[in-house]
Amino acid sequence: MKYKLGLLLTILNLICFAQNKEFTDSEITKISRVYGFFCGQDLGLNKVKAKYPELLNDVSIAELKFNLAFGEERIRIKNDLESLLGQEKLTLLNNSLLNKLGGILSNELSKAEALEFIKLVLSRSNGDNIPSPVFETILAYKYKGSPEREFLDGFTYSFHTKGHEKAKGTDWQIRLPKSWIQSEADRPSIIQKFQSQFNEHNASIMLLIKNLDQLQKKSVSKDDILAIFENKSFWGGLEQEGMKIISTKKMIIDNQPGGYLEAEQTIERLDYKARVRMAAYAFYRKNQMYILQGMVFSLDNSENLEKILDQYRILFKLVANSVVVNDQYK
Repeated sequence: MKYKLGLLLTILNLICFAQNKEFTDSEITKISRVYGFFCGQDLGLNKVKAKYPELLNDVSIAELKFNLAFGEERIRIKNDLESLLGQEKLTLLNNSLLNKLGGILSNELSKAEALEFIKLVLSRSNGDNIPSPVFETILAYKYKGSPEREFLDGFTYSFHTKGHEKAKGTDWQIRLPKSWIQSEADRPSIIQKFQSQFNEHNASIMLLIKNLDQLQKKSVSKDDILAIFENKSFWGGLEQEGMKIISTKKMIIDNQPGGYLEAEQTIERLDYKARVRMAAYAFYRKNQMYILQGMVFSLDNSENLEKILDQYRILFKLVANSVVVNDQYK
């Protein structure tokens, strides 16, 4: 069967190194997949150069633009893969990859297909047409240490609560960095959880919804609610025992009265204790408290969680600022 080179990204997605018993760790699987993507693109461009020398300049421009966008991430991914596997296993993986891709690329290549592939690589330099989850892993490498830049550069996706079984009928949405992984949470009040990749401090964002029974059937103004959110005793009554409140602040979130809480807490799970530092944004609407909670986590009691949270503080604020309460506009 003849494959168009322009469809190589689809074929590459079918090459899953997790099927190899030597590569069972999820982190190795992720970066192996990205490594395979880079190698496949190189082989494709090399075939274009060999088959159509007159297109050498076009290929060089495509390579240059792609490497300017993601060349540093490619080097770090290869170095990490070598560190995780060792040089011998990386060589075996590389040979296996070359054999598989070489077979795919052994078919004839028309000039139209060659031009299509060059165009595809050029689009990838802008972040387009890179398959998931390859692109998300590349972004996680690109913005490691400055997660807010991923958001500011426009690499985001939206999450909507409407229709979610844990959303208690609410309809709101947020934007998140594209590389952050979305998952369900066990706790009934947590609508959804989002987590940074390759992050030793388990940085995460959670969306929660809680009923505020104490405000039901009471006539309260926006100013009254803002004052409540600024009161530390209010937050203390909502959170778990043992939480140390660092600061509180009142604020408006998408036209809704609310506030900000920063706190630290020690939690116990079976045979271990962990410390959590959180930055929570919350607001009140129709007797419900909407919460966007950013947090970092550590098993090391000596670690300064405030400094760790500082690495994500801007991102958490950007995500909170992206909140849209859809049902207020209907």
